[in-house]
Amino acid sequence: MSEGGEVKNVVASKMRDMDLVYLTNIVNAVGGSFGITLFLKGTVISGLMISGKEYYSTLAENLALVGDVGENLAQHFSRVADDVYTPVSESESIPANFIHMKDVKIKSGTGEFDEMQNALLRLKIEEIDGHIVGNVS
Repeated sequence: MSEGGEVKNVVASKMRDMDLVYLTNIVNAVGGSFGITLFLKGTVISGLMISGKEYYSTLAENLALVGDVGENLAQHFSRVADDVYTPVSESESIPANFIHMKDVKIKSGTGEFDEMQNALLRLKIEEIDGHIVGNVS
């Protein structure tokens, strides 16, 4: 590089599947759930996609049942559900950086799907390699 060379800052980010972003935006906006199977670094995960609000509200409800520490944690997650995943106006959108799931099944090394009891899952959209709309039955 020459002495007079210019140094430039470069911002790099991973690619996000725009279909997953769209599906996440729909679920966050209207609620409800639907089946989805995700491929993530060689792992297959299947379950129901849910809104971020349902994820945090359910997480808070579950934590509130486990005593004092759980109740304190539940307050935090309830605030996230209300502050982050409740739009103030129709023109305001909820960030679509994560997919939230319930009724999760993960493919194990034996090739079988192991059901995660009462588990909620939060995944970065930019880390997902592929998807199928529909879940493993």
